[in-house]
Amino acid sequence: MEIRIEQDGPCVPLRRRVVRHALVGVSAPAMDHSVSRAPLAISFVIDRSGSMAGSPLELACEATLHAISRLRDTDQFAIVVYDDEVEVLMALSPADRDARAAATRELRGVTARGTTDLAAGWELGARLVAEARSDATLVRRCLLLTDGMANEGVTDPDELRARATRWRSDGVTLTTMGLGAGFDEVLLGMLADVGGGALRYVRSAGDLVRQFDEELGEALEVVARDVKLELSYERGIEVNCLSPFDARSRARQTVIQLGDLVSRQELVLLIEVTMALEREGDTRGFCVRLQRSKEQRDPPEAHALWTAAASQRRHDARDESVVSIVVDHIVAATREQALEHNMNGDYERLHGVFEGGRAALARLRSDPVVDAARGALEDDQASWSSPVPSDQAKEAFASSYSLRRSRSEDGSSRRR
Repeated sequence: MEIRIEQDGPCVPLRRRVVRHALVGVSAPAMDHSVSRAPLAISFVIDRSGSMAGSPLELACEATLHAISRLRDTDQFAIVVYDDEVEVLMALSPADRDARAAATRELRGVTARGTTDLAAGWELGARLVAEARSDATLVRRCLLLTDGMANEGVTDPDELRARATRWRSDGVTLTTMGLGAGFDEVLLGMLADVGGGALRYVRSAGDLVRQFDEELGEALEVVARDVKLELSYERGIEVNCLSPFDARSRARQTVIQLGDLVSRQELVLLIEVTMALEREGDTRGFCVRLQRSKEQRDPPEAHALWTAAASQRRHDARDESVVSIVVDHIVAATREQALEHNMNGDYERLHGVFEGGRAALARLRSDPVVDAARGALEDDQASWSSPVPSDQAKEAFASSYSLRRSRSEDGSSRRR
């Protein structure tokens, strides 16, 4: 595992409260194929509501069977289908030849019907995986596919968030897949974030096999479990993680949960630092350590440090490549939040989000990149002050969501 830090610049002005940024990069090692990989327990939770009729459901079943064909006998899988009722097609079973044949028979009989009790289907799939018996190396995954809104059973986002948190604490990672233009991207994104996985945007049913294959491939190449970043810093400095990972702070330390990392995965986190230094040469910053397990000794670490300087030329010096990434993250966060309010028809809050995004950009030194980003947000605010067509909203949301989480636009991990 490797860790690195890039700062927006080395210096800050004297006696002025300023905001600075740093990028924390994390690189996972390549998988060692000479060593047996960890076994996998995975549940495939498939929406069979009426809107899935025809090729979407047929291809979802085909994608499931293709994914199962890649498993070893030491792996386990389960299949759950749901509409307003939930059915276990395959209880958790070793992925041997008999189980694969049984899965083929069961999936051939699945037909579309009813409405969408997303929570009941997902939780049953998560429970099957959580109850899998194995040693501590078992990788537990739940893959949830839907093309619609959660309109039956538990639909309250706060309650669903709490349930996703509980399943993650039981070791089950949730990946959500939204198909087409009718699903709730905000809900699925939140569940994936809290569940430690990712939201995958499946633009058409024809892309299901590839998306299932990529998701399973990542689950089969986990190289680091339960990874955390530990940021420590002195008094007189405020440190915040602006990337949407679970971050908890106390006593001048922030712990950021990264979850499981896959072979050659690359993550970049945006850290915001606020400080005011009184004397020339004073320094402030933070140390970041990468923790893979409680037993790890000498974890890799890196440092960010800013120095107070009276010279304007010194504290105006910036790393433009870092500033450009900071701008991209601010714009993406603004768009992601604004799209949620647009979907809910809350245009007052939408305007407040755009104002906040432009204010965050205004705290950066004006240059063509920053000015262009402020103009882009102004254009978005004007065009998003009425309902955004669903397909356009999903494209914009997927782009912003993925950028902030170091993922490609379809939700797969970025790898070097």
